Amino acid sequence: MKIPASDKETQKIIVMTALIAFSCFLTAYFHLVFETCTIFTHFFYFPIILASFWWKKKGILVAVFLSGVLIAGHMLYSGDVGINEDYFRGYSFMLVSTVVALLSERVARSHAELDQIFQTAADGMWVVDKDFNVLRVNDTFLELVGISRDKTAGRKCYEVFPGPRCHTPGCSLTRILGGEKHVEDEVEKERADGKKIPCIVTATPFRGPDGDVIGIVEDFRDITERRQAEEMLQKKHEDLEAACEEITATEEELRQNYNDLSKTEKELRESERKYRDLVELLPQTVFEIDEKSTLTIVNPIALKSFGYTQEDFDKGMNAFEVIAPGDRDRARENVQRVLNREPLGGIEYTAVRKDGSTFPVIIYADAIIQDMRPVGIRGILVDITERKRAETALNRATRKLNMLNSIAFTEIQNAVFSLSGYFELEKLDLMDEKMRPFLNKQIGIVRTITESLKFANNYQSLGLKSPVWQSIQQSFLFGISHLDISKLSRKLNVEGLEIYADPLLENVFFTLAENVVLHGKTATEIALFYQETSEGLMLVFEDNGVGIYEDRKEKIFNRRYEEKKGMGLFLTREILEITGMTIKEIGKHGKGARFEIAVPKGAYRFAEKM
Repeated sequence: MKIPASDKETQKIIVMTALIAFSCFLTAYFHLVFETCTIFTHFFYFPIILASFWWKKKGILVAVFLSGVLIAGHMLYSGDVGINEDYFRGYSFMLVSTVVALLSERVARSHAELDQIFQTAADGMWVVDKDFNVLRVNDTFLELVGISRDKTAGRKCYEVFPGPRCHTPGCSLTRILGGEKHVEDEVEKERADGKKIPCIVTATPFRGPDGDVIGIVEDFRDITERRQAEEMLQKKHEDLEAACEEITATEEELRQNYNDLSKTEKELRESERKYRDLVELLPQTVFEIDEKSTLTIVNPIALKSFGYTQEDFDKGMNAFEVIAPGDRDRARENVQRVLNREPLGGIEYTAVRKDGSTFPVIIYADAIIQDMRPVGIRGILVDITERKRAETALNRATRKLNMLNSIAFTEIQNAVFSLSGYFELEKLDLMDEKMRPFLNKQIGIVRTITESLKFANNYQSLGLKSPVWQSIQQSFLFGISHLDISKLSRKLNVEGLEIYADPLLENVFFTLAENVVLHGKTATEIALFYQETSEGLMLVFEDNGVGIYEDRKEKIFNRRYEEKKGMGLFLTREILEITGMTIKEIGKHGKGARFEIAVPKGAYRFAEKM
């Protein structure tokens, strides 16, 4: 246990008081009992040296005091030694005290310098003895591990900063004690809060005064940012490859050129000539801009697409000149994000030609790095006019088909309703009892057709509109507003939560609440809350009713479950799957139903954090 500085100082004062008292006692004892002034003065060096060592120049006062005691004692008792010799001893006391104080200050200064170097080192460091006990750590280590200094005292190294090499032959201490002079390894260590930190660990022997290894000195360099940079670079590389594949999808010859060039990517980066040749061959706009957004490189197709000449380009052009005014603020913001090494992927803009005409484009861009800093942006601009036209045509066709379906559904439903009425009238006037079973079957078939039409009418709306960000609390309240749930208490803990889902999300909560009303029987409460997980977010809807039998937990999501109880839950699963969400029921029968909706990362957000 580390003794507080105030307690150590108290202990020093007690020891020094005892030594001075003992020295004074020796003075009186040797004068009065042995009637001599010699021999006992050698004991004076103990408090003199200790005081000078502990308190530096202030400790010289002890030497002055003891010199005064010696001379005063001689004056009170004149022994066998002359007063000059006691003066000489007094001078010796003060000389020894001064030398020790100066040496102690030099040692303390050296120790402070070494400690400052140790504590302010850029890497985390610690000293561990042969028994795995942590002897010393620096401030950088404490910050790296997320722990206070007092929580490292008296603990084993594998308790303070564990890793996969602990308790294995690969342990740095084990390898050093086995005779290795230097150990370096790249490994993930675990912080006090459980977070994994990738580190480069370097260990060297820690030797005692006799040169024997008594432990190790271990250095931890956090390489988290390097790992993230590597992953970001890999992601950007993958995005660039995907963009190139999309550009060259319509031209087999260019695709072959790209495949050949992708195999020699290293040579491509090193060869500006090959890069320029490739840029000029590409059927899409390729550009580079500097930090001031001035265009520095464009390929011939870029000038042709935008209606500019080489002379226009040579005079100097700003990249924002070819972006529609309404998109320029957003474009400037995204340029800064790219320069900050933030991965964006493809972003759509409206481009403007020299003659003022506009067309839709998608831009893929990445920062140009030189000497470890961004100096510009390199990117590809793809004209997506044809794709937009195709999307518009598809949307028009979808709306027409939906209108046709609605008309057809309405007419068929009207016909089925009329047919059902005639069947019921025929059933009332039917005289032949033998025909009644056949009539009942016909009526059942009509009901089946009606349910199928209702299902098809609901199902055709899925995906008709684009997914949007929706408030969970608002969607839930809208959903249950169509039901009488006055007998059920509600617990909501989803304030501020929004998810990216199909506009039919409201129907999901309606169906879940409706099932409680219809099948919950003993339910008195419903609850909706969320839990964040490592994979994303878990949205939970539960009640305290009778629950669902174990063998029916998956069947309830089937379209044709017994008595058609699963029709609504089938649609619920389909609505959620449009944006990558899943739903399952994990409650225990007799204790209530519990539906868990898994929302992936990126598909949820919190309004207060926007």
